[in-house]
Amino acid sequence: LLESSTENPRISSCDNQIKFHQIRFQIMRIKYFSTSPTAVVETSPVLQESHKNKNKTSTSHNHTRGYQSEDDMVLKLKNRRRNTATGKKKSRKTTSASTKKTSSTSTKPVPQSIQIAQDPPSTTTTSTTSASTESSPFIDSLIVKLWNPDSAARDTHGVMVKLKVCVDGGGVEGLLNICEKGGLSAILQAMKRHLDCPKIQELSCRILRLFAKQKETRFTLAKTSNSISTLINVINYHMKNQAVVMWAESTLSNLSLTAYATNLISSGGGIKSCVRALETHTEDANIQKLSVSILYSLSLSKVEMEEIRKINPKNALKAASNNFPKECGKKCTAILFRMEPETESDVNSL
Repeated sequence: LLESSTENPRISSCDNQIKFHQIRFQIMRIKYFSTSPTAVVETSPVLQESHKNKNKTSTSHNHTRGYQSEDDMVLKLKNRRRNTATGKKKSRKTTSASTKKTSSTSTKPVPQSIQIAQDPPSTTTTSTTSASTESSPFIDSLIVKLWNPDSAARDTHGVMVKLKVCVDGGGVEGLLNICEKGGLSAILQAMKRHLDCPKIQELSCRILRLFAKQKETRFTLAKTSNSISTLINVINYHMKNQAVVMWAESTLSNLSLTAYATNLISSGGGIKSCVRALETHTEDANIQKLSVSILYSLSLSKVEMEEIRKINPKNALKAASNNFPKECGKKCTAILFRMEPETESDVNSL
């Protein structure tokens, strides 16, 4: 079309170059609104006369997209832009108003009466206190049954099962409550009475382990009469039973962290029982680890270290370190190093 317009003598003159550029601008603009060549011809005023001879029919609209003129097209496009801008502003205003409402509702002060009614911690505390008050007479009845000297092994086993459930769910406060009511001495008395029953010994050792694991009740368990001696007797009596030995040594390992308990363990024959456990249960990693940890805590004091030297458990410690290097390697090497006699050079180096 541009070539045909340049060949036309009307546009070839220098005075009519402006019209040529107008036609070119119209052609580039109509590309966005129409794909038919007739629209280009109809919009150009110069080529209308040459096109009338070819096309007898005339269209009422200049463009195929429904625009009657260029001015109409420009106006409609401007109106669209204005509408979109106003819509965006309205949406921003609505969102800002909603955020202001939420912030104002959140910052409003709440009356004290409503706050107290909707306070969840108060309900939980009341529930815990009510549960503790309800469980305290039940625990008292269990302790009384353990003190009964005529109770059979089956009955004491059932009492131990119920007591363990109470100890697991009571927490530190429950443990302290049982200590105040004399539950530890009742458990130890039941252990002495039914020394032949391995199930009662296992359950009682598991319960005592929970007391020995906590810092608040560890010293009280070590201070109770015949607590450590009963545990050592249980280990010696049920040496072949892995479960009983494991739970009893776990309680002793927790108790050995206190200096008061180490003296009682060494004087009660705990070193010999640990060495026997090392020699009998060579394939059990838990028993090896627990017995080595007890000996390690005892070896920290000079008095107990002398008794370990008298027993001389070097072979058992070497076997434990070789079989279970990750669990027992470091502590076994430390005990073996301390078992060697001190020389003058070692004393001077210290």
